[in-house]
Amino acid sequence: MIKCIKMTEKHKIIIELYDYGLSPTQIVEKANCSIGTIYNVLKRNNIPTRNGSKGVTKDEIEKIKKMNSENKSFYEIMNVMGIHYEKLKLIFEKLGINNVSSAKRQNPNLKEDYFKKIDSEEKAYWIGWLITDGCVTEKDHSISISLQEQDSYILTKFSEDLGLEDKVKIFNKKYKRFYFCCKEIANDLKQYGIIQNKTFTVSIPIIPEHLYPSLLRGCIDGDGSILLYNTRGKYEAELQFTGNYECVKRFNEIVSALTGIKPKNIIENRSIYRVRWCNKDEIIKICEVIYRNSDGRRLERKYNKFLKIKEVNNSL
Repeated sequence: MIKCIKMTEKHKIIIELYDYGLSPTQIVEKANCSIGTIYNVLKRNNIPTRNGSKGVTKDEIEKIKKMNSENKSFYEIMNVMGIHYEKLKLIFEKLGINNVSSAKRQNPNLKEDYFKKIDSEEKAYWIGWLITDGCVTEKDHSISISLQEQDSYILTKFSEDLGLEDKVKIFNKKYKRFYFCCKEIANDLKQYGIIQNKTFTVSIPIIPEHLYPSLLRGCIDGDGSILLYNTRGKYEAELQFTGNYECVKRFNEIVSALTGIKPKNIIENRSIYRVRWCNKDEIIKICEVIYRNSDGRRLERKYNKFLKIKEVNNSL
């Protein structure tokens, strides 16, 4: 078997073996590559593939059916069986097998179309989280959020809403991370600006107006804070949100539209921007809007801080 060599050299060997009369399946074993690579090399070099190769045997059909029942992906089956993409596709059609993604095969309850359309408070909340604290990687179509362990219950809720199990793991000792790969979900998130290296480009997308409170709550949980502190015997409160300029500007405008509170000045700190509210009455008014119907999808420590501000304000 040929070991790792330069791609150009491997391409030459694939072509030589094919010209010599070996089948793509035989070349897989000798060139240490996938069946897909072989057909791509032949196609790029304008080499017609041979017709009249033997058909798929009954044993091979049974093996394909067995691998499918074991939730092996289309591409796993293609490479293991050494069958070209188009041919396996026809076999799938004849057997009545849907070309299910690898993510769906491994997670049968996965809601792959979850972010196709933002039409619920739950989805809007998670979009807020992903805008602020989410990470999407193009190479493997991964979606991840990392949080301190005390807040990790919210990641478990996210996992459950997507129809996933056991996708929250310990990360870097003191943190936990939700991590999952799904091409369809990653592609759907692009329409909301949630892409790789989104920090300075993402903004708050246009969604149905009644869902904005949940989205803003997700933003606050991701990159915002609710503070209550005692200064010389006097309680002070603060609600703030940070991000790139467009994101902060949109947040400020939406809060104003939902509450009637005049937009605040946006504060710049190098490439990061911040908007904040320091009037307790205004903070309470904003929080009452964003925490409406929020059970189960909120960071409790921030929600409890809002309740404390409300309690202090009522006692004055």
